[in-house]
Formats: sequence, C-alpha cells, structure tokens
Amino acid sequence: DTREQLQPGTYRTVIKSKFIDGNLEIAQTVLDGESKKEILLSSYLCHPSMANNELSGPLVLLGLYHRIKTWTRRRYTYRFAMHPETIGSLGLLYLKGDHLKENLVSGLVINCMGGKPNELVFKHSRNDDSLLDKLLYHLNNHGYNHENIKFSPLSGSDERQYNSPGFQLPVCCVSRCFHVGYDEYHTSLDDKENMGIKTLLDSIDKLEKVLIALEQTATFENKFPYGEPNLGKRGLYPTLSFYSKERVNQLEELNHIKMLLNYSDGKCDTVDIANLLKCSVVDMETAIHKLENQSLIKML
Repeated sequence: DTREQLQPGTYRTVIKSKFIDGNLEIAQTVLDGESKKEILLSSYLCHPSMANNELSGPLVLLGLYHRIKTWTRRRYTYRFAMHPETIGSLGLLYLKGDHLKENLVSGLVINCMGGKPNELVFKHSRNDDSLLDKLLYHLNNHGYNHENIKFSPLSGSDERQYNSPGFQLPVCCVSRCFHVGYDEYHTSLDDKENMGIKTLLDSIDKLEKVLIALEQTATFENKFPYGEPNLGKRGLYPTLSFYSKERVNQLEELNHIKMLLNYSDGKCDTVDIANLLKCSVVDMETAIHKLENQSLIKML
C-alpha cells in the first residue's frame, strides 16, 4: 500500500544494519541403515516469502523422511539436512566434511519441487561418477522420464559447495523448474499458486522411486568366488521342470543370481550387471536380497 502511494521520482533508501555475535542454525537428523555409507538429502531455508523456491524443497524433504522412515530395510544411512543456502552448506561441510568424504555415497540438494514441468530435472555431480549419477542414466532406459543435465558451477544451489574441488562430494541437485527457470523466480509472485500440493506429492513419489532403486545399487563381493556355489541346498535353484509362468519367473531370477555371483568381483556394481542383463537394477532386488541372506555376497 505504501509503495502504491509513492509519487514518481528518485528516492534514497537507507538500510540500517550492524554486526552482532550470533549463530548459524543447521538442522540434521539421521536414519540409520545397515551400512555406515550415507545418502545426503538436503534443502534450504532462506527465502521466507517464496513458495516454490523456498517452501517446496523442505516439504519434499520432510515427506521423504517420513517415507524412508517406514521402510522395513535400509541398506544405506540417510542424513537429512536443512539450513540457509550456501552459508549453511559451508557450515555443514565445516562440521561434517571429513565424515562425508569418508562415508558419502551420493547426495541430493532438493529445491523448486512444486511447479512445472511435469518431470524432475537432475543436475549431476561434478565428477559424474557416483552410484546415483550412474543410476540416473540407467533408469532413463527403463521407464523413468526425468531429465539429466551436466554439472556447472555457473548456477545452481548448495551442490556447488559440496562439489568444490577440496571436497568433490558426489552431490546432485534435483528440481522441477529451478534449472530451466520460471518467470516468478525470486519475486513476490512466487506464491502458493506456483506450488501445488499434488505436484509436491508427485515429486515425493518420484524421488522415493529413485531412492528405492539406489538401495539396490551397490558394489558386492562374492564370498565364495572359487567356482559356483551349490544353489540347490540354499533354496536358490528352480524346483519346477514343466513350463509355467512361475518357472519362467524362477529362471529369470536364476539368471540374475548367476550374473550377480559371477560379476560381484568388487569392481562391477549392480547397475553394471543389470546393463549386461539388459534389465533394470530394480528387477534384481529379490536376487540381491536372497544372495545376501545366504551370505553369498557382501556389500563393499
């Protein structure tokens, strides 16, 4: 109202500020997994009046926390972080940089998740060689319609800090419209009309699917590498000899088991093996779990 009452002309603005001793607040919580290896999921709080650019990322992060918390099994440990953009990620690196360099498998900075377009856009990590980087390309060949773009330090968010040369952490960034841009970005027009709840839920669903696939993405070592282990006595060999849909499924699973045993050499990961089989890594979930339960393979 005050702005509308101003007469045309040149105005001088005075901003009174001062330095005080304060603190930087960084929120973290961890959902433990079977492995100490971590997946970092983060978002930021620093644009309090904006909906899509500010509120959508934390809401999707919160939704993912509640989804992942209900999983009956977590292979990886999940670290959730919330903080102001840039200075917050720098503060987290100050606190946890060495820990993350030792334990981080992959990470995602989450922002602008409530607008258009319909599909997610993943900006890859600097070195583009993490399990998540590889998985995102792989999933595009198996029905996932997200877009992949290369890393650049010229624009973006906290992934630039995580991927700085001293850390080179494999952190990607995901959004719907952040990387392609939208007219309301960083303006008062970025309101709730640009952040539909259905779109947020769709973002949570799609990210959870990617993370479930990431749970099956790992490098394993065959614990019985000298010849093929006896699968029959471990209940891993088909028991049907006549043609049926169940036998077809058993034979497909057996193929997954054989490939996993042969290529779990500490070098090939499960995406590599799935590519050799021309299947999705998600399709190998049952075979992976059965081999782990029989102590035939061990995640490195």
